[in-house]
Amino acid sequence: MWVILFGVLSACSSSLLWGQDARTLALLKQHAAHNPLKISYAARPVSNRKVSLTFRFEQNPSYGIIVKPEPNLDVVKGESSILPAKLVPANLQKQAKSPYYGEIAPMTVTVERTPGLQGRITYFFCHKKDGFCARKTDKVDLRLP
Repeated sequence: MWVILFGVLSACSSSLLWGQDARTLALLKQHAAHNPLKISYAARPVSNRKVSLTFRFEQNPSYGIIVKPEPNLDVVKGESSILPAKLVPANLQKQAKSPYYGEIAPMTVTVERTPGLQGRITYFFCHKKDGFCARKTDKVDLRLP
């Protein structure tokens, strides 16, 4: 974790120290426009009050999802989490000789049927060609059956 954090911090601080903060901001805007990770979900009723949510993740091949810290998924209403703990993908196997994931396995959670829920996944990513790394939180509004 320290190596990745140091890499992100040193890249940002060296850009700022050498007056290249405009380049750093341009890279940030460029990579913010492209989604490193596409999130989708399926909702299935379990009972009258509960619904099962399965989240799937499609990785953009130009980006790598960093192994440490692990991506985590939360289900929130407003700003409050409704899960007892954030979910971490089950397959945290890194690729051989690579700091990135291969694929993030689908994650399933059962929640109370409540209007206004949102799924949020937080992860660190790097652009494989530029070496630009950042933290990102993607959100998806959940429509429950």
